[in-house]
Amino acid sequence: MTYYTTVVVLLLTLSTAGTAQTTNILSGSVASYNQSTDYFPDQLDIRHARGFAVTYHHNYKVVRVLNPWKGATETFTYVLTQKGTPQPDGYPDAQQITVPIERFVSLSTTYLPHLEAIGAQESLVGLATASFVYADWVRKRVASGKTVETGTDGGLNREAIVAAEPDLVMSYGSGNPSSDPHPKL
Repeated sequence: MTYYTTVVVLLLTLSTAGTAQTTNILSGSVASYNQSTDYFPDQLDIRHARGFAVTYHHNYKVVRVLNPWKGATETFTYVLTQKGTPQPDGYPDAQQITVPIERFVSLSTTYLPHLEAIGAQESLVGLATASFVYADWVRKRVASGKTVETGTDGGLNREAIVAAEPDLVMSYGSGNPSSDPHPKL
C-alpha cells in the first residue's frame, strides 16, 4: 500500500488554477471556471508502476488504487477536483478530494519524503508519531506545535485530527482491520 498511497499524495498536490496555466501549481483556486479549460495540463506518464490507474478530465482526475495491499479484494477510488471548479457526478462510492491540498495529516511516515521533494512541508499539520522521524524539518514542526501528533493504531486520536482541520488525512492499509486506520476514520 505504501507505494500506491505515495503516488496518491503526489497526485493530490499536483493541480492547476486559471485558464492561462501551462503547468500544475501547488496553491490557489480557480477564480472563474471555464468548462473548456484543461486545469490539469501536466499529466503523469506512468510507464512501470502497476496497481493503480489515473484518468484525466478537464477539471478533475480519477485515481483508482486497484491493488492496495497483497491479497486485497477491495479497491479505492479518489476523485481529485481542482479547487474552484464543480465536483463531477458519476462517482458515488469515490472519495471526493478538492486540490490543491493545503493542510495534510499523515498517518504514515512514508509520505514525508515526498512532501519534502515537492516543497509542500508547510502543509503537514498532523503526524501519527514523530518517534520514528529523523528529518529535521518534521521534528521542528512538531516541536513548534505546527504539526501535532495524532497517535497510531489503537491509540489514534481522532479529536486531534479534527482539531488540525486537515484538507486530507492519508492513512495506510495492510488488510488487518485491527490496525488499519482508514476504516476508523
